Amino acid sequence: MSSSQSPETPLRLAVLVSGSGSNLQALIDAIESQQLPGIEIALVVSNNARAYGLQRALNHTLPTLYLPWNTVGAQFIAPLPAADTPQIGALSASEALLTSLLHLFHVDLIVLAGWMRILSALFLEQFPRRVINLHPALLPDDGTGNTYTTADGSMIPVFRGLHAVRQALAAGVKVTGSTVHYVTP
Repeated sequence: MSSSQSPETPLRLAVLVSGSGSNLQALIDAIESQQLPGIEIALVVSNNARAYGLQRALNHTLPTLYLPWNTVGAQFIAPLPAADTPQIGALSASEALLTSLLHLFHVDLIVLAGWMRILSALFLEQFPRRVINLHPALLPDDGTGNTYTTADGSMIPVFRGLHAVRQALAAGVKVTGSTVHYVTP
């Protein structure tokens, strides 16, 4: 909850998607069924015009935006959370526009739900502890980046990328999972 929020004010999410939007749909369903009270989706953004996640959002009359993504630099002045003086840096034009939209829609938390783009450190510094990623696999914990240790001490391989679940099934592992984590610079 942001410092400007009261118990009656819902936590406003921006959900960023690049594909089918199955995690977006799970959020929509949980909010509509009151499993996530006090939370609302303020904005859905996709970098992919053909992402079915956009249609899922439109089906629920959520504010929806296709934002073509590029890495061309744009000068952008952004206030830092810990200081009143603005920092001038080079965000991509897409990140600069996304930043403006997140402020315009008064977003409290940014959820990367199948978002297939890397956000810059400068972008992330503007939203400390306000960007979370829903990752479709367990993240490595062994220091090598290759395995995850389960509760019983067995080690399983780490699966990466868009098809992590498919890779886990093909490998025949007995345990797999997902990870939700803060995204940091």
